[in-house]
Amino acid sequence: MLEDDAVLSAAIDGVSKIAERLANVSFGVRSRALAAVEQSYRQTARALGYDELDAQLWASTVMAQLQMREEIGYLVGQIANGEPGLISWPLEEPEKIESEPAG
Repeated sequence: MLEDDAVLSAAIDGVSKIAERLANVSFGVRSRALAAVEQSYRQTARALGYDELDAQLWASTVMAQLQMREEIGYLVGQIANGEPGLISWPLEEPEKIESEPAG
């Protein structure tokens, strides 16, 4: 089982490389590429003896990690290009709303 863990760890370590490659792929191709990557992760887990449910769970977890890295890369790119974000930076204190006294 130690060898299996090494294979799974290597697959997880490769997530950043996959995210880098997907960053340069068009949207139409990206969705097919992501589906192929997920299928590859499932097949790897099944080849290591995991049942279908565990293989799917593991592949989904890795894909969520991949998506998170892609989103972070996108945000970093926006910041590097000076594009406005959803959150103003530096963070500003929200305006105070005065409420009427209860009474």
